[in-house]
Amino acid sequence: MQKLRKTLENIGINPIEPTLDKFKIYQGFLHSFNSHTNLTSIKDLEEIETRHFVDSLSLLQFCKRESEDKANINLKKPSLLTIRSSLSFLDIGCGAGFPSIPLALALDALNIPCLFTLVDSVKKKTDFLKELIEKLSLTNITIFHSRIEDLTHLKNSFDIIVNRAVASLPTLLEYSLPFLKTNGHLIAYKGKNAEEELALSKNALSTLGGKFVSLTPYQIDEIEFKLLVIEKEKSTSTKYPRGQNKPRLKPL
Repeated sequence: MQKLRKTLENIGINPIEPTLDKFKIYQGFLHSFNSHTNLTSIKDLEEIETRHFVDSLSLLQFCKRESEDKANINLKKPSLLTIRSSLSFLDIGCGAGFPSIPLALALDALNIPCLFTLVDSVKKKTDFLKELIEKLSLTNITIFHSRIEDLTHLKNSFDIIVNRAVASLPTLLEYSLPFLKTNGHLIAYKGKNAEEELALSKNALSTLGGKFVSLTPYQIDEIEFKLLVIEKEKSTSTKYPRGQNKPRLKPL
């Protein structure tokens, strides 16, 4: 797992071996589980390492710590956000745990305690995750088998929402912004169409109280991806997100 090792080094994790061992457990369990229950189209062990683990951790290579004098996380420009203790993360449509589980493992290794909430409407995925967090001894993760729009008690609760390849941006904004605290951030892992999605999101941003912050390119296996950051600058109407799958069928 040389590519993952290099990524962990770049983030500043030392010693690496205990964290790398946990990623190996994750990789093996996902590979085994995926052989009988389809969780992800990526089944090759090396691709799991790069397209899932390394990609998920890309976020941390563009962050800084609140106290830079004792920071391990590399500070690159542009810096997407400041990582500090006790941040609350939400991962909507978390699938097999990307990007949230790799982020949780890395932040734990950096001694930055944060809380993670993972939501997915597919039971086989949440069943997998519940087994996984036991194997990894992660105690800072809560998992919900639910549609996000049914978890109204979680609105206005999170500092950061992370999302990877779940929905187009107008739809994702409606599912995400109601659950962010004011001044919280949505960080979406996007592909080559990020600019087009952003152009289609002006009405959703205005309606939901969000504003565009940054779009940062990065590469995995010579393929370009982008980290899109949206800030919630004002409160979102309580009528959002709409039910009956309307965010997907009739995006704002």
